[in-house]
Amino acid sequence: YYVAGYAATAPGGHGTQFGFPVPTLSGPDDAKKFVNDRIAAGADYIKIIIEPWKTTLSPETAKAIIDEAHSHNKLAVVHISKVADAAQVLENNADGLVHIWWDKVMNDSELKKLADTRDFFVIPTLLTSIRAIEMIKKNNPKAVFLSEEALKSEVKRLYDAGVPIIAGTDPPNAQINYGTDLFKELILLSEAGIPTIDVLKGATSIPIKKFNLGNKGMIKEGYLADMVLIDGNPFADIHDITKIHTVWKAGKKVTLQ
Repeated sequence: YYVAGYAATAPGGHGTQFGFPVPTLSGPDDAKKFVNDRIAAGADYIKIIIEPWKTTLSPETAKAIIDEAHSHNKLAVVHISKVADAAQVLENNADGLVHIWWDKVMNDSELKKLADTRDFFVIPTLLTSIRAIEMIKKNNPKAVFLSEEALKSEVKRLYDAGVPIIAGTDPPNAQINYGTDLFKELILLSEAGIPTIDVLKGATSIPIKKFNLGNKGMIKEGYLADMVLIDGNPFADIHDITKIHTVWKAGKKVTLQ
């Protein structure tokens, strides 16, 4: 597996509410130590939290973290929930987003800039966003967020603009599990209008490429033989992705329970 370890957050910010101590950053000067500590702990990439519903990192601090991560050849990915923050971290040279924004539709000029920026990618975590919004609205019915259909539309706009879309979830948040809920995410991406072949690439070859994970994610000579045999045709019906017949890991058949 590959990990970021602790995410970068502000004192009292998102990620500090779970009942265990986490490192926090009060300003740009804390970035070097934070990133070095994550790398020393074995982090494969650096995750940054920009969450304005709570105390959050300043743009200057986020940029310092991104720059420090890049100085160590580590990707810097950012948790956001607002369009303005997506645009800001793009300006600060982040490599990708690990959520879609919830607050409003991104305008065309911002979307074009995002699409034109290097190899920027987005992991929408639609299932997480939909469930989180539902939970928030139960406690605050007047809260205003994008609807499920609007969230899907934003993902399709990203795809149509050429932004690589990666399938991912955010367990255990919103009671999401570490296994089969990924299938639900793939179905949501398909419902958003992304062609099935690209939905499946977003769960296989694209994340391998974007996260520089080597010889995985494709059935190809010289690559690890990590394969799933499906009893159906997910290209015709994405729901068939749940019909697992056989799994191989590194060429060895796995006993399914």
